[in-house]
Amino acid sequence: MSKLLNIPKQHTPKLCTLITGGAGFIGINLSHRLLKSGKPILILDNLSNPYAEQNLKWLRALHGDTVQTLTADIRDRDSLHDAIQKCDEIFHLAAYVKLGKDLAEPMNAFEANCCGTLNILEELRSQSKPIPLYFASNKEIYGSLADIALRKNKTRYEPENIFFALNGISENRPLDLENPIACSKGTADQYIMAYSRKFNIPAIVFRLSTVYGYHQWYGNWVTQGIISTIAGIQEHGEWDFLQVTDLLFIDDLIDAFFLARTHISKMSGQAFNLGGGPDNTISVIEFLDLIQEMFHPHHPIIVTDTPRSRDQAYYATDYSHFNSNTGWHPKFDIKHGLERVYGWLLERRNEIPALINVRSATL
Repeated sequence: MSKLLNIPKQHTPKLCTLITGGAGFIGINLSHRLLKSGKPILILDNLSNPYAEQNLKWLRALHGDTVQTLTADIRDRDSLHDAIQKCDEIFHLAAYVKLGKDLAEPMNAFEANCCGTLNILEELRSQSKPIPLYFASNKEIYGSLADIALRKNKTRYEPENIFFALNGISENRPLDLENPIACSKGTADQYIMAYSRKFNIPAIVFRLSTVYGYHQWYGNWVTQGIISTIAGIQEHGEWDFLQVTDLLFIDDLIDAFFLARTHISKMSGQAFNLGGGPDNTISVIEFLDLIQEMFHPHHPIIVTDTPRSRDQAYYATDYSHFNSNTGWHPKFDIKHGLERVYGWLLERRNEIPALINVRSATL
């Protein structure tokens, strides 16, 4: 059963941007930017994210009744049908991403990520002129990258192959779907490109690296590390000290989304890696040292040097394919991005959740 909120018929815009999962971290930031630009939005979200209502409250405080929401699940075809009729483009951000529960709940991952995505694609296929679809996939579909030889230095792993060290992982990398969530996301990724090419649906797939920023209350070790610093929580995380990933600040990601909308005609039917790139990589121990240097926490995070099999020991994004189509590149380096997040969290310290589960955070 869906619940439609804040959409008076006489004021309903004919053409909105539909954002599935729009009450989540990326979705709420995209919603804010679109509304600031004057573009009407419709957020479709099942509110399973524990901080969805908190995010929507913030968005409504800024934009009032222009925030249109539909409480529904992408597995509900009827709700999707009704929502899509009001829109001229879709950002599909809704997903089942509960790492650690994927082995216990593989059917949930399949139904949400695969069946939910197919519901959207079938709705678009039924249109005489399908509207554009933008989909958020992620780096996990490339697997553990175990074939890339790494060497250890004092604070991080580095690829022995200089090409990977300088350029990162490109879209030419074969998919390696090692767990149920990666399998379901990778399947959705491939279905979207297949439907785009076969049925002329304008669609772009974004394969995201580690994104961090405002309104990210859980699920990411970067933001949770800063929250723990501000809250004075001495948390215990389980990672490999030397594990490396590249970081992408949320404002840079939203810039990329806007550019993709501009260039959809030439980019449709393709996947694009998006991340901070080799210049914005950081290891766990380097991150802990950096927040100690920048923010001087009284209770720094304690990390147990316990590698987790699902994590990539090294990942850096090669975003050159997207850059060549749009001219995009990240504007925020890691330090600048962390300063923004720290400042934002200080302003909202009273809203910081009481319990921060750093152990479950992912790279």
